[in-house]
Amino acid sequence: MISDLPPVVIAASMTMFMFFLVLATIGLISLAHRHSTGITGRVKRLKSQNEYGTNGLLKQDRLAPISWVDALLKQLPPARAIHLLLLQADSPISTWLFLLLSTLLSIVAFVLAVLFVSIPFAPLAIAVATAIFPWLLVRRAKEIRMTKFLEQLPNALDTLARALRAGHALPSGLTLIAEEYDAPLGDEFEKTLQEINFGVSLEKAMTNLMNRVDLPSLRFFAVSIIIQREVGGNLAEIVDTIAHLIREHHKLMGRVRVLSAEARISAIILILIPIAIGGIIQMLNPEYLNLLFEHPRGLFMLKGGIALMIVGVLTIRQMIRIKV
Repeated sequence: MISDLPPVVIAASMTMFMFFLVLATIGLISLAHRHSTGITGRVKRLKSQNEYGTNGLLKQDRLAPISWVDALLKQLPPARAIHLLLLQADSPISTWLFLLLSTLLSIVAFVLAVLFVSIPFAPLAIAVATAIFPWLLVRRAKEIRMTKFLEQLPNALDTLARALRAGHALPSGLTLIAEEYDAPLGDEFEKTLQEINFGVSLEKAMTNLMNRVDLPSLRFFAVSIIIQREVGGNLAEIVDTIAHLIREHHKLMGRVRVLSAEARISAIILILIPIAIGGIIQMLNPEYLNLLFEHPRGLFMLKGGIALMIVGVLTIRQMIRIKV
């Protein structure tokens, strides 16, 4: 219970909790204010965009609205990586607010685990897992967004190639794609078109597009456009060829995923079966597994089993990781 904890632990936990809660509240209020509707909200969104070029020209290299927090985050490579991940996932949450919420959830999970879980090292493991969970959610959102973008890309490039053959310039073809296709592809090409219309060079606009969309196929298209602008060539034919290659690559990757599905299922089963059996035994006979957590030999066996499971999963992952 709480009374059993040292007063220093209780005081430190509550202080950190209140500190991050206040900062998170400030961040949520600023986020809601920044995304308000109307012309004022749009201007503020343009001013608050980052260096990677989302949808504004007045970009500021700021990861947090507070100066000292922004300076601290710039020194941390993980913060920059999270910043780029949030950008690619099209998340409305800023980098500093994401880190605040993750830290706050981790502290709450650690305190609750200390109060209600008696397994050694379990509170620390739960806190780490809770801190990683928001990152996994954002990464999953990015993967879903990139998958949908890749599904739309070949047809969009076909549309662009037809527009170029009809005599349209490249900006006109991008306008057609932005108007005809839904998010995320339409939104991303709309941002690129806005940058070009406001004076950003085509090379810089395509580089910004590659930063926002983490897809090799899209990078292939963007680099081809940049090279064609420098050396010349039939742009419609280039775009048409790229669309065909992307479509065939997508089909091949689908076949690879089907052929490797059995190995992925095996890895999932290897993880779930020991956990499920242990949970069932713990519910039916709680005292049966106590020796595994209390005796030194039992702890050694438990750690060894977890290590072997991790090695098995990593081995299977390496076997089914086929780059095409």
